[in-house]
Amino acid sequence: MKYLTILTILFLFIGFNSKASAQNNNYEGNIGVGKFILGGEIYYYTQDTEGENQWDDEIKEISFSPFLGYFFKENLAVVGKLNYIDYERNNNDSDSMGLGAGLRYFLPLGSFYLYFGGMLELLNEDYEVGDYNVFMYGLSFQAGLIYMITKNFGISAGVEAAYLAGEREWQDWDEDIDRTYFKLGYLGVQGFF
Repeated sequence: MKYLTILTILFLFIGFNSKASAQNNNYEGNIGVGKFILGGEIYYYTQDTEGENQWDDEIKEISFSPFLGYFFKENLAVVGKLNYIDYERNNNDSDSMGLGAGLRYFLPLGSFYLYFGGMLELLNEDYEVGDYNVFMYGLSFQAGLIYMITKNFGISAGVEAAYLAGEREWQDWDEDIDRTYFKLGYLGVQGFF
């Protein structure tokens, strides 16, 4: 909650300070037909659990997602992205690679853009300990806010929710699995060309 409050105050501060410059800049030209968007998002998560009976649990996750989009319609872009996720739980590491493709809608608000969209996702996870593999597919939905630092470059913060289904394979057996997640507060950069 503290993080969300600080982030909200930061965006309000930036918004009030940039109100005058927003009137002098035409950011709406960035999201017209034939324009491109290039960017990336980063997300970090950590969790520590300490149990009464020597049961401790530590999780660390960092993900990076570069993406490229093309505006085929005013304010609407088709977007493709790559996902890399490094996940560690009690010294059991996994590396994940994924692909996503979907649509993202941008709404200009002065020196800000509000955006939302959805993607089809594919994800492959390889775990070192236990030597097993997870393959998943599903849908994700994103929403966020971009603050334009210059006419073509901005910083963003957003949220993402997803539902993925797939299977886990290990030696001679496999099982069906489902995963849902909600990411609050991923950060990124976005450039419009």
